Amino acid sequence: GEGDPYGYQDWCTNADELYAYESAVAFHRNSEALWLELENARFIEGVLEVPTEQYGPNQLSSVSKEVLASVNSELSRLTDGRYQYVVNRIDALRPERSTTDPKVRDLYTEVEIPFTEAGSGLSRILPILMDLADPSRRGLTFIEEPELHLHPRLQADLMDSIINRLISDEEDAPARQFILETHSESMLLRLQKRIRNGDIAKEDVCVLYVEAVNPVFSEDGKGFNRITELSLDHFGDVIDPFPISFVDLRLSDLL
Repeated sequence: GEGDPYGYQDWCTNADELYAYESAVAFHRNSEALWLELENARFIEGVLEVPTEQYGPNQLSSVSKEVLASVNSELSRLTDGRYQYVVNRIDALRPERSTTDPKVRDLYTEVEIPFTEAGSGLSRILPILMDLADPSRRGLTFIEEPELHLHPRLQADLMDSIINRLISDEEDAPARQFILETHSESMLLRLQKRIRNGDIAKEDVCVLYVEAVNPVFSEDGKGFNRITELSLDHFGDVIDPFPISFVDLRLSDLL
């Protein structure tokens, strides 16, 4: 049956064997579900160049007007109404040879510039904003160093964009989950603020701190990375001692 996919349940002779079998079946099913989730996951890497492989300028040409409008709405919020992404169509005598030319428009100066000449930050956040604006997107999205090339205030506001996407989902909307690998204190502080304001529950957040352990302090003489989960309270404050303090770093430079 559905609870006994392999028909082995009748072979179990005692409660321990039955428990072991049911645990193995549960592990198998959870593993299959995890692999399916990972196969559908999206990875936005911390590239230094203009992203073109996925959700880069070239992909702007194929998105719907609604998605582009959503992306630009968020970009406007992040940049105080200064920038927009635009897609200009270049017509040819033969329609099949027509092409498009994605650019960044500076609304303050009314100048359009190619992505290769725009600030790296504008190229960096494009794939993130396109992922957030995709109404059909569900499941996992991994974002590597979302803070790259961004001003600290913009880093915090980008965290707002991600949180807003999570809490704006309707009950029947596809579930979303974001895993961020970041060194940004600004993003962590904004996350803590949103927890404190009640916008997102601490139970929906997991903060992991990764630190390299010197081989000198390891039992086998080999270095490794230690992962520590930092517990948060209902006000977003870190309960456990924080492994590193940015405030202490600033004070040491000032004194």
